[in-house]
Amino acid sequence: MLTLKQRILFLILAVFLVTGITAYYVANRVVHLQLDRLGAGYVGKYAMANKALIQEPLTREITLALQLSRSGVIQKWMANESDPGLRKLAMTELESYRQLLSDKSWFLVIDASLHYYSNDNQRKYTGRELIYTLSKTNAQDAWYFATLGNVTNYALNVNYDRGLDVRKVWINVVIRNSEGQPIGMAGTGLDLSGFLKAFVDHSEPGVTHILIDQRQAIQAHKDRSLIDEQSVANPEQLRSTISRIISTPGDRILLSRALDNLLNGSPSETMKVTIDGKKQLLGVTYIPDLKWYELTLLDSNQAMGHSLLITLFALIMLVMIILMAISFWILNGLDETNRALKDKIEQLNDAQSKVKMLAGILPVCCSCNKIRDEKDEWQSLETYVKGHTDSEFSHGLCPDCLVKLYPDYANKISQK
Repeated sequence: MLTLKQRILFLILAVFLVTGITAYYVANRVVHLQLDRLGAGYVGKYAMANKALIQEPLTREITLALQLSRSGVIQKWMANESDPGLRKLAMTELESYRQLLSDKSWFLVIDASLHYYSNDNQRKYTGRELIYTLSKTNAQDAWYFATLGNVTNYALNVNYDRGLDVRKVWINVVIRNSEGQPIGMAGTGLDLSGFLKAFVDHSEPGVTHILIDQRQAIQAHKDRSLIDEQSVANPEQLRSTISRIISTPGDRILLSRALDNLLNGSPSETMKVTIDGKKQLLGVTYIPDLKWYELTLLDSNQAMGHSLLITLFALIMLVMIILMAISFWILNGLDETNRALKDKIEQLNDAQSKVKMLAGILPVCCSCNKIRDEKDEWQSLETYVKGHTDSEFSHGLCPDCLVKLYPDYANKISQK
């Protein structure tokens, strides 16, 4: 059987637990709603900021590659490849571009002969720039024929050299004559290894950066196995697309609509998508010069909410412990008060019982005034009262006895 104190403590504990759990649930909902609201704006602005970060270095290289492809000297030699004088002028022109390009390398393909010319940052091919001849039957050369057949101006193609652990984005510019007919291709490469480490690998906790092209093929991701290599030449069924990450059909439809909105002028789009069973915020923006989309994924729980909720829960528990301690102190005080009150009540009950013992009819001797007690023994009045109460006696004379016993003294007092 629980005591009153124990019942009160259990009741307080139950109230605190219900209140704490309710407060945590409400706070959790409020925090997540606020994080979703703030996060939606965050990922959209973050994606737009990253757009500028990505676009600047690649845009410069694309511009130089386009200028190279439009060079009159180079196009004249491509039309007369066997002319040694034109070749010398073209190589001089290509060398000047090589020095300007970030990668310090260039390549050029003449469609009529399928000859592939190139030089690198060490100029190791100087004087022997003709490297090899492309073939339609060689799978390694599929990028060229796919680009020439499907690209109007230029295309970006990500390639990974496993031996060197180098990932490059190749800028492939289609060269056309004055009639608009393709006569070959030129371009350069840009090492993405450092870029990926700075931009993709070292993002904030809970934030993931992804780049995809217009076909939704993944061009950059912290998980290198997801990147679509040789993207230009890959058939659709073999492409590594964003659907490997965003697998829910409804979410993929939302993303496709967002990409269309970006092509129609929207600066950024935000939405919620499910990834690995968890809802995440997604911000998307379009990089026109690259024809790529920048995707920023935000897991609000990991990025902001988790530590905040743990802190909140710890504060709730601390408040509950403090309130429990105060309640225990108050109950202990009440317990002491109850014990003191109980002692007083017992004392009163004892006194009342003694008073009751003097109540009723007392057998008194009519001669000596002794009282007969419960043991049938005769005691003086003084002894009996002392034994049945806490009273003490003091002695004196009443006026009648004073006159009777000491008349002279009583007379003197009355005369005064």
